[in-house]
Amino acid sequence: TESIYPSLPRLPDFCRSVLVSIVFNRGSSLDGSRRNEMRAIRDILAEADDLSLHKQKRKVILTDVEDQIVSMQRLWDPGTGVYKRRQAEANIWRAGIDAW
Repeated sequence: TESIYPSLPRLPDFCRSVLVSIVFNRGSSLDGSRRNEMRAIRDILAEADDLSLHKQKRKVILTDVEDQIVSMQRLWDPGTGVYKRRQAEANIWRAGIDAW
């Protein structure tokens, strides 16, 4: 996970857990159209990793990851476990950012 998301250690615990879950489930490849959201998350994390930004601004940027996680649901049929897992991960991401 850290190989594709180098800022992982600087994220809140819940957020780190979500990214580990996604990479464990999907792998670390960022190639292909089925990985659009994973690439977008990489870019969002890179933008938010600018430590000169005020913490509140970083939090605002990082909330965009939640949308990318929800967007991944396009890959699975509603009602499947992985579809539901992505929603749960998005909820956990939000809780992690809110508590940070």
